[in-house]
Amino acid sequence: MKNVFVSLVIFVSLLLVSCSSNSVKETAETKDTAPVKVEASNLIIPYGEYKGMPVELEYDSIKQRLSIRVAMEDISFGDEELNFLKEEVMKIFIPGELKIAKTNYTLHCAGGYPLWGPYSSTSNGVYHYYKCLLFSENVTLLSDDIYLSGIDRKSSYYPYLPEIPVGEKNFEKLVNFIQNKGFAVPQRGISCDYQYTFLDTDGNRHALITIKRDKDGNPSMQGVVNHISVWAY
Repeated sequence: MKNVFVSLVIFVSLLLVSCSSNSVKETAETKDTAPVKVEASNLIIPYGEYKGMPVELEYDSIKQRLSIRVAMEDISFGDEELNFLKEEVMKIFIPGELKIAKTNYTLHCAGGYPLWGPYSSTSNGVYHYYKCLLFSENVTLLSDDIYLSGIDRKSSYYPYLPEIPVGEKNFEKLVNFIQNKGFAVPQRGISCDYQYTFLDTDGNRHALITIKRDKDGNPSMQGVVNHISVWAY
């Protein structure tokens, strides 16, 4: 079975993802993490890894808000990274406790709906670029315990929606259609992704994009399509 993640990114987007996606299943599965550090007024807590790059929680002690970020090689748009961060926020917002592996910190989520605040940042540290997602402005830090909650109601712009099962054969048929009827979209100079664009009866434009990656998550002609990104303008 394939999975469908429905989300809103910039306009409206739909992401179909296979069960072998690169999200962190549990923080305990990650490799050795860096120690907790401080950047200005922000506490940086190791959370995990994504494609070998560090994933961290960023607690703003002045505004009492919490973000999750992943280091990037460059300052590109980071669509894949943002989708990854969104998946992690959905896990964090399951009411209850989440122990952050190899740290003394525990997240305590009281529920509610997470905020959607994506942004990019730079740093003078080992990694210069980050894709970030602000998800809570109701955060309290007590020693090693982080208490957070979301907003009471979903906003009209709300990308965090549940998975929808999609049959394997239907997913493969959609991939074949996009690749046969669409055009190549180069990624890092490799023409492995394909896009098919069409207009609906109301004149809205839709784009379906296959995402082909190797086992390390890099664009590759020999990779496998486990994701289809669908945009509506």
